[in-house]
Amino acid sequence: MTNPKIVSVCLSEFGGIPKYPQEKIEVNKFGIKGDFHSGKTNHHAKKINYDRQLSLVSKSVINELSEKLQVNIVPGDLGENFLVDNMGDLTNIKPGSRLKIGKEVIIEITKHNTPCVTINKIHPLLMESILGRRGLLAKVESTGTVKPGDAIEIL
Repeated sequence: MTNPKIVSVCLSEFGGIPKYPQEKIEVNKFGIKGDFHSGKTNHHAKKINYDRQLSLVSKSVINELSEKLQVNIVPGDLGENFLVDNMGDLTNIKPGSRLKIGKEVIIEITKHNTPCVTINKIHPLLMESILGRRGLLAKVESTGTVKPGDAIEIL
């Protein structure tokens, strides 16, 4: 991985997809300020939100699936908070790994993200096509601001 970086930062105050690209986002103790998934409680599972505070998706996966399925998947379409580049398809990043994003933010990967049928509204084969490469879920260790272009370091 050479020069891993943030391509886009996205949020949505409502559940579902898409999330919307922002100029920058604030990462707080429980996720992305203003995002539906941020907060002490996970809105979907109605439980404490320690393992799903934010999500990452690989740009290379989006590019590959856009070409394969002949659809235009843009940042935020898969519900990700961070679209990342130069990190492969993210399958090599294991739970427990820590990432430093920009100058301040540190996150810990909690698990690989499982695709939800909701993404099939983009294309009926998208969920099936992205199995095993849907990206990562993480929890926040250190807060701060993240913006496109910020470097990512695996700690």
